[in-house]
Amino acid sequence: IGQMYLSGASVLSRDCTAGGCPASEVSGRYSHCADVFSTSAGDHMIIYGGQGVVDGVSLSTLGDAWAYDMTRDSWTLIQDIRAGVMLTSMPAPRSSHSCTIVNKNPVAGTADFLTFGGRVQRQVGSAVVATNEVWRLRLTDQRVTGEGTLVVGVWSRLNASTVEQPVPRFDHTAVAYDGSVLMYGGCEGDASAFDDVWLLDYTGNANASWRALTVGAASVTGTTSPGTGSITPGRRCAHAAAPTSEGMLVFGGRAPRLPPGANDPVWPSLSDAWAFNVGNAFRGPGYGTWTRMPLNERNAQGVVPNAQISRSDHTMVMDGQANTLFIFGGLFTDVRQNSIYVYRDWLRVALNAVRSAPSLGAACKCSPRRLHPFPTGALGSEPGHTARMGSRLAL
Repeated sequence: IGQMYLSGASVLSRDCTAGGCPASEVSGRYSHCADVFSTSAGDHMIIYGGQGVVDGVSLSTLGDAWAYDMTRDSWTLIQDIRAGVMLTSMPAPRSSHSCTIVNKNPVAGTADFLTFGGRVQRQVGSAVVATNEVWRLRLTDQRVTGEGTLVVGVWSRLNASTVEQPVPRFDHTAVAYDGSVLMYGGCEGDASAFDDVWLLDYTGNANASWRALTVGAASVTGTTSPGTGSITPGRRCAHAAAPTSEGMLVFGGRAPRLPPGANDPVWPSLSDAWAFNVGNAFRGPGYGTWTRMPLNERNAQGVVPNAQISRSDHTMVMDGQANTLFIFGGLFTDVRQNSIYVYRDWLRVALNAVRSAPSLGAACKCSPRRLHPFPTGALGSEPGHTARMGSRLAL
């Protein structure tokens, strides 16, 4: 992508080259969502919402959407083009939601940006609550000769035409599948998570319908789902997912565990990888199948590394041509020592033809940087990427 200009945790903190920052600078944030909007005029990364510092004063839930022009290396705020109309149909600010771009028409320069769930703040100062809303931002690129493209859009709420639909959640994943959206997992609160897979049937209209593709599973990762005999990943959130022609791939995350004699659960980080095949899931819940993907850990030199790969809040993309996953950053929760690691490493997962036995190697140094909980000091001056969580990648 080249150089990208993002502000830091505050609008007063800038990370720019000698050429300076662009005039429209997106504020620093985390727990947002991102996807790529491609047209014949160029490619844009679309980001929406998240948590960030506003005016350098306080942490706030954000509701803005931005387009990053990959050709011109610049950010523009996406404006709703319903000029002169009272914009009452707008999503409230949210974080830890998902977004997926579907209904793409590169020639016409249009696509639909669908966002689901998350933690919503209806009014400034009000409580943040989980939601199961589905919103659409209908994107259009307006070609401006010599000035790149300006991305605009129209927001609208999609009302589910089915009674059955996912309950409110956050830190789930959603990927595009055959023009629709596959959604899996997520957090319900501080003590529980979900294990369900849903398909959002979408045809580009104002209505959409939900379809459950799995039945409930046990809360322990990799256990047998009662009554089905099938193996499932179990409940988790803050994992990462990538789309495939068969369905999706899932890696890592965190899951609630209640230690013996304890009243509050702990959330250990996970290191397992799974493939979900939609298959005959349209026949009803239980027909979609999960397959555990054994990880054969190797570094670039073919040596088994002494590295911790368990993580949550990371990001992952898939290079379909190379049949490879790239994973960056995230958190490792060390339950035994009551500590947190923040990763700054890349993981490269090479998938074989059947996507059942990938080898996991480090594309660069694979060593977590240890941080005490709630660090207040600088992260150090080591070269390379800064340790981070809740970031996003776009391929």
